[in-house]
Amino acid sequence: MQNLTPAKLGLFLTAALALTACGGPSVPTPTPDLNAAKEVCALPARPAGEQPGVLCGQLSGVTATQVKPLPQEVEKPQDDLIAQVNNGQFNQQLPSVAAVNKEYMDDPIRFNDLFVCEVPVTAAPTDLKIIPINLLQTDTRQELTVQKDNGTSTTFKFWWYSNKTQSVSVSGTNCSTFGSFTNQVFALKLGWNLVTFTLNDDLKNSTFVVSAPTATRYTWTAANAAGAMLGQSNDPYFLMPWLHLDKYQNRR
Repeated sequence: MQNLTPAKLGLFLTAALALTACGGPSVPTPTPDLNAAKEVCALPARPAGEQPGVLCGQLSGVTATQVKPLPQEVEKPQDDLIAQVNNGQFNQQLPSVAAVNKEYMDDPIRFNDLFVCEVPVTAAPTDLKIIPINLLQTDTRQELTVQKDNGTSTTFKFWWYSNKTQSVSVSGTNCSTFGSFTNQVFALKLGWNLVTFTLNDDLKNSTFVVSAPTATRYTWTAANAAGAMLGQSNDPYFLMPWLHLDKYQNRR
């Protein structure tokens, strides 16, 4: 092998470095998928003693670009309650107690007013108030609900904000939307609560189960189908019975 002089060695090393810098294939820089981030269903972090909530959905049989609570539930939905729909899915973390106290002070409904019955329900403390999200509305004003047909009954999912931790036993007879029920215990926590409501086809012995919300993606479908199936399509306030009361006529 021919010996390299220092000058030739310098030229060889310079050429080698140049080839190393530009001769190999370039590695592309990954681009973050912003839509993927939006499609993550997760409960928000909240202070101790406050129960968080999140709405995660998959639309079925409907199309939309946005969903939000109805004004009959939350009178003036702020931007933090409007969820963008991506590929038929949406995720919306629900407001904290501090945000509710700041932005939604006029929205809570007295707990007893959630049930409009021929026989009054068991009285709850007058200061127990709820923001009920029983329905969502699309940007085309179509109403959506989470519902499951069980054959002889239908189960719904509601998200209720409670302004305090309180346990209440409730009974009602011939109630709008909710039928009749006896001694149903609502063990509500400060913050958001998941209410699973089951309505039997004969409108008797309805049940309510209250639990902590989870990061679960539920299927949301047209609410008018549920009303028709249960023979309540003529009730303009199906799933929002408090609107039958004059005190809430400004929300109609």
